[in-house]
Amino acid sequence: MALGGIVAGEALKRVPWKWVGILVVVAGVGFYVYHLKLTVANLETTVAKHETTIERKDGEIRDLKGSVASQNNAVEQWRLIAQSKQDQAADALREAEQQSERADEMIERLQSSGAQTCKEGINLIDEALGL
Repeated sequence: MALGGIVAGEALKRVPWKWVGILVVVAGVGFYVYHLKLTVANLETTVAKHETTIERKDGEIRDLKGSVASQNNAVEQWRLIAQSKQDQAADALREAEQQSERADEMIERLQSSGAQTCKEGINLIDEALGL
């Protein structure tokens, strides 16, 4: 046994440890580079997926912005229609108030003038209405 240990010891002394060390370092660096390449490939795949998702979301946002703009236009049109109707109603109210005032004046004139005939009453009414 002792003889085997001596032979093994002599064999170990003959191993070019410098080259073995260099080989181990090169193999380690190679494995590290291989691992980095895999990591970069995975990251590139992830980035591509995210870019696709971002493009899809951007498209959805553009569609939503278009929809919101369209709805805003519709709201503005309805607001303008409502404003127009409100203005028409205010004009109609003013006209009704004016006609009421004219009718009151006509009634007072008819009562104060004591129109004797229908023809005189019609003439007074036409005059009050500005006809």
